Amino acid sequence: MAASRKPTLKRLGTLTFAAALAALSQFFCAGSLRAQTPPAGTAAPSPPASRPAAPTPLASAPAKTPASNSAAEPAARIVTLSQALQAALEKHPSLLGARAGVRAAEARVDSALAPLLPQVVGTASYQRSTANVVPRQGQLAPTASSPTFTNYGFWNFGITATQTVYDFGQARGNYHVAEANAEVSRLGEQATRLNLALGVRNAYFQARQQKALVSVAVESLENLTRHLEQIQGFVEVGTRPPIDLVQAKADRQSGELTLLNAQNAYALARASLTQAMGLDPSSDFDVSDESLPAIGGEDGDPSHLYAQALSSRPDVQAAIGSVRAQQLAESAARGSYGPTLKVSTGITDAGDRLDGLRWNWNAQALLNWPIFEGGLTRARVAEARANADNASVQVTLLRQQVLLAVEQARVTIQGAKLALATADVLVETSRERLRLAEGRYQTGVGTILDLDDAELKLALA
Repeated sequence: MAASRKPTLKRLGTLTFAAALAALSQFFCAGSLRAQTPPAGTAAPSPPASRPAAPTPLASAPAKTPASNSAAEPAARIVTLSQALQAALEKHPSLLGARAGVRAAEARVDSALAPLLPQVVGTASYQRSTANVVPRQGQLAPTASSPTFTNYGFWNFGITATQTVYDFGQARGNYHVAEANAEVSRLGEQATRLNLALGVRNAYFQARQQKALVSVAVESLENLTRHLEQIQGFVEVGTRPPIDLVQAKADRQSGELTLLNAQNAYALARASLTQAMGLDPSSDFDVSDESLPAIGGEDGDPSHLYAQALSSRPDVQAAIGSVRAQQLAESAARGSYGPTLKVSTGITDAGDRLDGLRWNWNAQALLNWPIFEGGLTRARVAEARANADNASVQVTLLRQQVLLAVEQARVTIQGAKLALATADVLVETSRERLRLAEGRYQTGVGTILDLDDAELKLALA
């Protein structure tokens, strides 16, 4: 039993370290994510062959265990970390929504470009009206005639081209604002992708942890069953009191409850991973036994890690881009203080009969300068300036949050490394304590309480 317990408990001790690595990986460039995700059309990497497989739970367990090999129930497919990441990047609604937002922002760039290009409009109309003369005061009296319902038709076809020559930078400024916002949307999509990858990794290692706990519960139940059989023999021959048999039965029943709780926790962890991957809730799978490699420079100088995070994290770059977009918006709003010059030319073809149309050409230049518009321009400029100030404050806050997050991840990794080494020693000493307690109980020197306490210590380790 001691030999079979060692690989599983040692794997369980690595899970905290792996989860800490997943957290720190978010604070660096997206290359680490691409390294974990295989290209489309290629097979995902298999879990390392050197890792031991999880022990098979008891057939009598009330719920499905992660390593079930029953002929009546086919084994669930194994999902690796890279496969989970690939599924999330392809199907998760939040990432699909972010990509749609990028496409919308790029379309707004094209919309902002339109005012800088010539506008060509074609028209066609047909009008039918009467031609009764309406006398006006101060005009010569028209020939006396009674109004009639006699009406006439009039056709008018035309095409006009208009070009904005100068508008004090309004149209060009709005175009640059749209470009900046599109870049912010692209950076936001990258941030969503990294956050999604972090969520998948965290959920994956939580599922791995619960799977390992199921294996620990199975091993503990097997050990308690073996103790029950031994104690039952001791009681039958009269070397142990009946109370030891009652205690052993209670311990085994408690072990079954622990196994059931571990199986339920693993099922919930798989459901959380399914949600993080954006899959159908009915998906059935098991997680493989793998971990993340160390990140280069994770034990480096904190100031270097902080600078690397600020230069690589897309959410920081998106916040800086928002400041630039608001500054451009302020500049574009100021353009409303100046005039707008437009030129246009057109050709018309009109007449009262389609076979008697006459064409004409026209050209004009229009200068429009708003003298007073109720303070609208001044208010828009003030709003854009305030938005730029607010965006600058958000950049400062985000930098502080990044500093704190990097420091927390760095300290967590250092603590996880020390905890892993300590856990190895604790497992070894707990295993030796259980071996001694079993020997003492079999020889009649120890008590059932000593044996139970040693078993509990090893399970906790």
